[in-house]
Amino acid sequence: MNSFAQIKTEAIGDMIAVTINANRVMDPVLIGDLGQELQTLFDSQPGKIFLLDLQNVEFLSSAVLNRLIVLDKSVKSAGGTMAFYKPSTAVSEVFSITKLDLLFQIYEDRAAAIAALG
Repeated sequence: MNSFAQIKTEAIGDMIAVTINANRVMDPVLIGDLGQELQTLFDSQPGKIFLLDLQNVEFLSSAVLNRLIVLDKSVKSAGGTMAFYKPSTAVSEVFSITKLDLLFQIYEDRAAAIAALG
């Protein structure tokens, strides 16, 4: 299932866990590649539940946050769900400050995400 450079994927029943390889997503080329890989994955699996593992991500730029909002809308319009689990303290603070914690489903860990969405 995994033919991407910026992400790793793992099927968990009807869900797909997605791990972002980079710990600091700031470079415009990396942001573009990451966004394209996520969009390709989401488009190839409409209606699925995608669990994005953020435990290794220390920083997300505003461009990434914008891209995640767009991706969330795309997934929802296809009948799917995009959720996050295990964000670092820094990423949790960014989600809180930007109020994205009200838009996104964010879980403490993978087990909690699976229990809530499975």
